[in-house]
Amino acid sequence: MKPFLKHHSLIAGLVLMFLYTWTIDLSNSGVLPFQVPFPIYITLGWGFIFVSLLMTWLTLGKDETVRLFKRLFIWRVGWKWFLAALAIEPFCIVAGVYLNAALTRTPPDFSAAMVNQIFDASASPLLFFLAFFLFDLITNGEEMGWRGYVLPRLQAKHSALTASLILGVIWAFWHLPKYIAHFDVLAFGWAVVHFLAFAVILTWLYNNTKGSLLLVAVCHAMSNSVGVFMPMANTASNDNIVSYIFYVLFEVIVATAVTFVAGSANLSRAEMRQIQGVTMNPNAQFLQKPYVLVFLIMSFLSLALPVSAQTGGEAAGEKTFVSLNKAQGPTDATEMEAFMDDLFAKDMEEHHIAGAAVVVVKDGQLFFSKGYGYADLENRVPVNAEQTLFKLGSITKLFTWAAVMQLVEQGKLDLDEDINTYLDFHIPQTYPQPITLKHLMSHTSGFEDIHADMVRLHEEDLAPPREWLAAHIPARVRSPGEAAAYSNYNAALAGYIVARVSGQSYSEYVQEHILAPLGMNGTTAYLQTPPELRARESVGYMYEADAYQIFPQLLSPEDLFPAGVMRSTATDMARFMLMHLQGGFYGDASTEIRILNEDTARQMQSVLFAPDPRILGNTYGFFEFNDNGRRVLGHSGSGEPMESMLLLLPDENLGVFVVYNSLGADGLNRQHFGFQRAFFDHYYPAPALEPIQPPPDFAERADHLVGAYKWTMSSYTTLEKYFALMGPTINVKNPGDGTLLLESPFGSWHIVEEEPLYFRFADAPYHIAFREDEQGRIVYLFTDLTPMMSFEKVPWYETLGFNMPLLVVSLLLFLSTLIVTLARFIRDRRLAANPRPFSPRARTAFQVIVWISVLNLLFIVGNVMWGEQIVFGVPFGYKVVLGLGVLSAMLTVVALFYAVLAWKDRYWGVAFRFYYTLVTVAAVAFVWFLNQWNLLGWQY
Repeated sequence: MKPFLKHHSLIAGLVLMFLYTWTIDLSNSGVLPFQVPFPIYITLGWGFIFVSLLMTWLTLGKDETVRLFKRLFIWRVGWKWFLAALAIEPFCIVAGVYLNAALTRTPPDFSAAMVNQIFDASASPLLFFLAFFLFDLITNGEEMGWRGYVLPRLQAKHSALTASLILGVIWAFWHLPKYIAHFDVLAFGWAVVHFLAFAVILTWLYNNTKGSLLLVAVCHAMSNSVGVFMPMANTASNDNIVSYIFYVLFEVIVATAVTFVAGSANLSRAEMRQIQGVTMNPNAQFLQKPYVLVFLIMSFLSLALPVSAQTGGEAAGEKTFVSLNKAQGPTDATEMEAFMDDLFAKDMEEHHIAGAAVVVVKDGQLFFSKGYGYADLENRVPVNAEQTLFKLGSITKLFTWAAVMQLVEQGKLDLDEDINTYLDFHIPQTYPQPITLKHLMSHTSGFEDIHADMVRLHEEDLAPPREWLAAHIPARVRSPGEAAAYSNYNAALAGYIVARVSGQSYSEYVQEHILAPLGMNGTTAYLQTPPELRARESVGYMYEADAYQIFPQLLSPEDLFPAGVMRSTATDMARFMLMHLQGGFYGDASTEIRILNEDTARQMQSVLFAPDPRILGNTYGFFEFNDNGRRVLGHSGSGEPMESMLLLLPDENLGVFVVYNSLGADGLNRQHFGFQRAFFDHYYPAPALEPIQPPPDFAERADHLVGAYKWTMSSYTTLEKYFALMGPTINVKNPGDGTLLLESPFGSWHIVEEEPLYFRFADAPYHIAFREDEQGRIVYLFTDLTPMMSFEKVPWYETLGFNMPLLVVSLLLFLSTLIVTLARFIRDRRLAANPRPFSPRARTAFQVIVWISVLNLLFIVGNVMWGEQIVFGVPFGYKVVLGLGVLSAMLTVVALFYAVLAWKDRYWGVAFRFYYTLVTVAAVAFVWFLNQWNLLGWQY
C-alpha cells in the first residue's frame, strides 16, 4: 500500500481531500440525502490539514510531517511580505468596486455586501471584520492542502507558473458544489479566472517566504474577509457581479506583473530549494513565458465576456379600457388623509424627503390637500399646500400646450403648419416632411436629445432670448411622426412661437392669459420669483453624508422657460386640473372663467399620436396611461431637486397632483411606480387578469425580436451619444418557455404574444408592440408604460455588454504598460551590472505605447471629472481631454507601424512582441470606441 501511495501521492491526496470536503459541501447543497451538523461543517477546512498530514506521514515519514506542520508557523519572512499578503487582495477588491462605481456613476451600495446577509455588522464594522478574519484564518485549512501538499508536488515536475495554473484549475473545480444552487456560466467562468490568477499570486508569496503557509493563509483570509464586507458578488443574478469582474481583472494584472518580475520558472528571484521532501524543478520549460499566462487569461475572457454581451402612423385606433366598478375611488376625505399620512410618512423616511404636498380634486371640487414635512428645515417652516411654492419642472409644458391651443382658437396658429413659418431662424429641412406644432406637442419632431449648455449657476451667464434656441438646434435624426422621443427643445420651440405670435414674452403671456384668470396667485412663470412670493418658496434639498444639504440653484436660458421653469402651490395646481376636467373652464355656472373652449379642451385629451393603433399614445400635451384598467392622462416634472406628478382621470372626474422638494424623490413621480402605484392600488384596485397562453408556434419567431433596445431620448451626432451607452436600455431575451423576457433598469417582465408583434405582460394589463422596417427587420419597441418614449433596436456593437468589457480590458492593458515600465525599471536597477536595454528603435516603439496608455488613461479620468459638466457648457479642461483622444489616435497609427516592425526585425523576444501587439490592438479598439461614441475630436 505504501509504495502505491508514494508513487501516486498527489492523486491519492487530492482524492482524499475531495472525498472529505465534498461530502460536507454536497450535503449542505442538498445533493446528498443528509445534512451534516454545524460543528462538523466548520471542520471542512481542517479536512485539508488532516489529509495533508496523514499522506505526508504515509509517504515521507514523521520528520517531513513535522516540517509540514511547522510551515503553518513560519513568520520570520520580512515585513514587506506581510504587507503584500495583507494588501494585495484588499487593493484588487476595493479597486474593482470603485472602478465599477466610477464607470456607472453610482456610489457603492454597502448594504448589498454579503456580510449583511449573515449579521448586522453596521454597529462596529471593524470589530466584526477582525472577528471574521481571525475565524477564517483559524478554520480555513485549505492552504495546508493546496500550497503545503499539492503545490510542491506539482512544482517538482513543472515550472512554478505551470504548477500554479494547474492548481488553479483544481482549486476552481473543488469550489463547484458551492455553485450548484445558482450555477451560471458567467459567474463560474470568472471564478475560474480568479482562482488561476490568485493561485499565481499565492505561489509567488509561498516561494519567496521559504514555504510559509501562515503567510498564504493570511492572504487567503484577507481575500475572504474583505470580499464579504464589500458590495461584490460572483453570481450573475446579482447586480454587483461587475465589481467582481473588475476585481478579477485587477488580480490578473497583479499575477501578470509578479510573473514578469519574478520569472515564470520559480515565481521567485531566490534559489529554489527542497520543500517538504520534494525537490523543486527550476528547469521546467512548459508555460515559462509570461505571454502564455496572458494568453490563458485572455482565452478565459473570450469564454466569459460574450455571456454578458449579448415607419408609423399618426392616427391611433380605439383603445379599450376594462369595464370597472364605478363605486371605486375616494369617497371620504378623512379616510384619504389617513392613507396619505401613512404613505408620505413611509416614503419621506425611506427616500430622505424633507417636504412634500398633495392635492386631489373630484367632481369639480377641491377634495383633499395637505403639506408634509418642511419647506425650510433651517427655519423649521412647514410645508403648506396653499402657501408653499415648488418647482414644477416639466409640468410647465402643460401650460405651454394650453397657450398654443388658445392661439389656435384665435386663428393665430395652425397645428399642421411648418413651424418655420412662425420662427425667425430656420430649422433645417433634413426630411421631406416639415415639423409641425402637432409633432412638437406629441414629441415626434424627430430631434435628437441634447443637454449641453442648458444650465447656468449665475443669472448674468444666461443667454439672451432666441440666442440659445438658434445656436442649439438639435440634429433631426428621424422623420417627423415616426416615433416619440421626449424632448425639452420641442416645448422650448413652442413657447418661443407663442411669444412670437402673441407679441409678449412667454412668461408674460402665460401669466396674463392662464394664471391670472384662474386665480393662480401663488404661481409664477418668471425666472425670478416675484418679491411677494419669494418668502413662500420651498428650499430644495439633497441627502448626503447622513444629513440634508441645500441643493444648488440651477438656472436655464429664457428660451427653455416653456419646458420647465414654473413654480406653483399644490392648491393652485388644483385650479389648473379642474379647468381641464371641466372642459376648459374653472368655477361654477355663475362665475365661469373660461381658458379654453370646450371642444379644444376635449381635443387636448384625445390621442394625437400612437406608434401602433393597439398601443396607448400621447394626447395634445398629456401622456395616456392605463392604470388598473382606468384611463389616465398625466405628466411628471423634475425641477431638480424637486419632483412632481399630475394625473387626470377624465372618466372619474378626478385629478391628483403631488410634489416633493428633495432629490431622493426621484422615482416616486415615475409613471406606474411610486406614488401613482400606491394611489391606484388603494383606490382603484386592479381587476382580475385573465391568464394568457403563448401561441404554439411562437418559439419559431421569438429570436427575431431578441436584442437590446435603447430609448430614443438620446444624442446621435454629439459627444452626448456616449450617455446613451449608460442610459436606460430594454434587453429582450428568449427564455425558451413561449414568452419573451424584458429586462430594464425598472424591473423584469415576461410578455406573451397576443397578435403578431403585439404582446401583453404576463402578469399586468400593459402591452408591448414591435415595428418592422420594409426589409422585415425589427427597428422599434413601444410600450404602454412610456408613451412619450420609443425604444430603438441597436446593433450588437452598440450594446453595453460589448462596449464595457472592450473598454475595461483595453484600460487594464494600458494600465499594465505602466506596471511593466515600473517592473523593467526595478529589474534594471537590480541588474545594474548587466542591464538589458532596448535597441533605439525598440525603445521608441515601447515609448509610443506607454504614451498612448498614459493619454488614454488621462482621457478616462478627465471624462469622469468633466463629462457631466457639459450641461453648464463645455469646460476648457474637457476640451483639452478631447484633444488627448485625438493625440492618442495619431500615436496609435505609429504604434501599428512599430507593431509590424517589431515582428519583422525581432525587437524583443516572442513574449514581449506578443504583449506589444496586444496593447496596440487595445489602442486601436479604444480609438474605435472614441469614434463610435463621438468622443474623437470636439463634437459638441
